[in-house]
Amino acid sequence: MAVNFAVKKWFFTTKLVQALVDGRTSRGLIATGRYIVNAAKWSMLRRADPNEHSPPGVPPYAHKNGALRRHIYYAYSPADKNVVAGPVPLGAVGDTPRIHEHGFTGARLIRNKRRRVRKLGKPGEIRLTTKTTTRFADSPHGRGEIQVQDTSTVAVYARLRTPAQVARANRLNEELYGAMYAIKNVTYPPRPYMAPALASAKKIIPTFWQASVSAPAVA
Repeated sequence: MAVNFAVKKWFFTTKLVQALVDGRTSRGLIATGRYIVNAAKWSMLRRADPNEHSPPGVPPYAHKNGALRRHIYYAYSPADKNVVAGPVPLGAVGDTPRIHEHGFTGARLIRNKRRRVRKLGKPGEIRLTTKTTTRFADSPHGRGEIQVQDTSTVAVYARLRTPAQVARANRLNEELYGAMYAIKNVTYPPRPYMAPALASAKKIIPTFWQASVSAPAVA
């Protein structure tokens, strides 16, 4: 069973799963799934700087948003009567979790971080203006300094009050920063987090099942 947002249907807290799985088996599967998920999450160290990345071969860092860390789940897999654990699809094409785990080399759709989607009632660009500044630079002939004029395009912002203003703001935003997405050739080294979690779980899984089938003595 693929792990996606539909997996919530198979959480062990649902009546459907509780009707399919007996109590002792459920306890063993829950303990196993919970351990794997927590091990994967705990391996992702938190970092404040969103541009700071973990070294290759080390689990990815969890930044402020922490979407990958927050969306790792475990659930019942009815096909093989077992527990499945892993992240749901994330990113522009849903493959961000897989790329972290296994790495990737090739063409990929990259999100332009400078682009914004303007919305009604929020601030946005209403017009672009040309700004010229003057600075002094070394003369190319090595004889003192010369004046150099730098020209740049800057935006004027205001609250967007009509749909026409929103459409214009989005056009101006694209003019300033380019397309929302671009296809680029990239290389991402693997930063596995699920495989190490599963490897560590294998050492302790037998104790979960021993506990699930052992009943406490009753006086």
